[in-house]
Amino acid sequence: MFFVICLGIYFSSMAPSYNSDDSPETSAAYYTLGIQHPPGYPLATLIGRIIMIVPLGSPALRANMLSAILTILTGLMIFLFVNRLLSDRNTKPDFVLINIISFASAAFFIFSSSVWLQGSIAKGGIYTLNSFLLVCSIYSLFKIHESIKYFYLFALLYGLSMGNHWTSMIVIAPAIAFYLIDQRKYLSMKHMFGGFLFFLLGLTVFLYIPIRNMTGLAYAWGDVKSIKDFIWLISRAQYAGIEIKHSFTNTSALIIYYIKNLFSSEFPLGTALLIIPGIVMLLLKQTKRGLTLLAAYLLIVISVASFATPPNKTEWLTKPYLLSTNFFAVVFMVCSIYYFALTFKNNLVRRSVALFLTGPIVILLFAINKPDYERYYIGYDFGNNLVKTIKQNSIIFLEGDMYIGSMIYKSLVDKEKFVPVIPVVSLYGWYQDQVKRNFSSNINMPATSIYLNVFIDSIIKSNPGRDFYYSNVFTKEWLPQFNMSPQGLAFKIGDIGNKNIVSENIFKLYSFRGLIEDKLKSDEFTRRLVIENYAMGLFNLADNCAMLKNYKKAAEYYERGLIFYKGYGAYANAGLVYYKAGEFDKAELMWQEAIKINPNDALLYTKMVYLSLIKNNIPKAKDYIQKVLQLEPENKTALSLQKTIK
Repeated sequence: MFFVICLGIYFSSMAPSYNSDDSPETSAAYYTLGIQHPPGYPLATLIGRIIMIVPLGSPALRANMLSAILTILTGLMIFLFVNRLLSDRNTKPDFVLINIISFASAAFFIFSSSVWLQGSIAKGGIYTLNSFLLVCSIYSLFKIHESIKYFYLFALLYGLSMGNHWTSMIVIAPAIAFYLIDQRKYLSMKHMFGGFLFFLLGLTVFLYIPIRNMTGLAYAWGDVKSIKDFIWLISRAQYAGIEIKHSFTNTSALIIYYIKNLFSSEFPLGTALLIIPGIVMLLLKQTKRGLTLLAAYLLIVISVASFATPPNKTEWLTKPYLLSTNFFAVVFMVCSIYYFALTFKNNLVRRSVALFLTGPIVILLFAINKPDYERYYIGYDFGNNLVKTIKQNSIIFLEGDMYIGSMIYKSLVDKEKFVPVIPVVSLYGWYQDQVKRNFSSNINMPATSIYLNVFIDSIIKSNPGRDFYYSNVFTKEWLPQFNMSPQGLAFKIGDIGNKNIVSENIFKLYSFRGLIEDKLKSDEFTRRLVIENYAMGLFNLADNCAMLKNYKKAAEYYERGLIFYKGYGAYANAGLVYYKAGEFDKAELMWQEAIKINPNDALLYTKMVYLSLIKNNIPKAKDYIQKVLQLEPENKTALSLQKTIK
């Protein structure tokens, strides 16, 4: 009943459609039985295809349901794991106390921040499945002293886990090896060989990729026709260039971020402090198992921190990769409570202490961490707005995760009539074949080129009379020869001056679903990949108006955009157009907001000097000159103005 209730809570809080991350791509891959971006995620895709058969809601909703189910199953396995961990080698276990602690461990995990969010969205199914397999594997590993069948089960599960998120599982191999060496008296060479065969059996899930690739599937990230192609996909070679740039500074920053997030978000208000005494107590009471769990925990955290290289101020991108570490955290937390409760002699007191400590934590996590996504349509609206912005049967070039994912979903699942083209992979033969296969009647694919800008130009020239669009995230060097006019969440491509057309009808946003009123919660992915892109569309139109010297209209669009994204550059540019429109009070307000965000911009203080002089506020102008000179003592403009206004 406990886990049924938890599943009901998850279903009531999850998003009704896809989230603003890789969820649309994941949902589309489940729906089409495709091959996702590297490393392909074959196991998740096969399981996802099963949930797509359930006749309930949209494919996106079904994918979200799978994530919720996997999360609750993980919680169930954590209950069993902790129950066995605390019962083993205990001559007179208090099973009521142990059950209280075991239920608490499951609740701590289920209601932790990242777990609850990822358990509500399609992409989270990858990470929740990884957590499930991790817990099942270690549970089986810790039972090999009971029967050799648990060793074989462990080997099979560990092999299967490689077919989901192998990068998170292979790094714990040293911890596993350490425990197997300690348990070597239960393992003969025959057993080890049998375990190796079961491990290989688990790995056979990877055969899905080349087999499915031969069927002319609708969606695949890559074309596996050789061992080299297969290695390229599952090794994530596409991302090697980013990971090579990783530095020790990046690692340190990510570890610090992980610790901060653990205390501020995952287990807030000091509850994460329980991890430390739990580690100590488990090491004292069950040394080998404690060391295995601690080593696996640290290996996952350090490996993610050592390879992930998110852009500055986007460390939150690593949170899903670290989802499985919450399993270790909750085990240590509940061990802390359990061993503290054991210091009391009376069983009733022990149980009361356990309830008194675990109950408020569960309530706290439930109250603070609930994603509240039952009305979340932000990502879904983003895709709909983009489709409504472009014309039917048009061709749209896409950069940015949400642009790509949502338009893959809209074209392959919702069957919208347009052709999505992803420039970053469009020079690959496998991708060109896929576009021809899916959209042959709507696009002529020209001969390929070694230069992407030339190839994009060729696509446009090979499809005369068509409308072409590009996402408002784009790489400038790929489009040097085209004029681009802002049109909603995209740019319309044209080679004659429609860049200068400005009309209210060009910018189309059809639904905000509570965004403006800030009624809905939104995670970092939503803010970065959707809400900021809404703002970007408005800022692009504002810049276009400013170029035509229509400063009043430009200022209006900047103010609208600032509803969605309150960034330094936006405030600075809004102030500039207000300044040029002669609305000096509003210009001052905009620049003051920009200064709050970046108080070390000498150029902005210089603008405030001129603004103060226009408003005949000499004292304030002098103050701003001093601030410029504090930042840049040799600033010629400030020194000249200082002499002028004595």
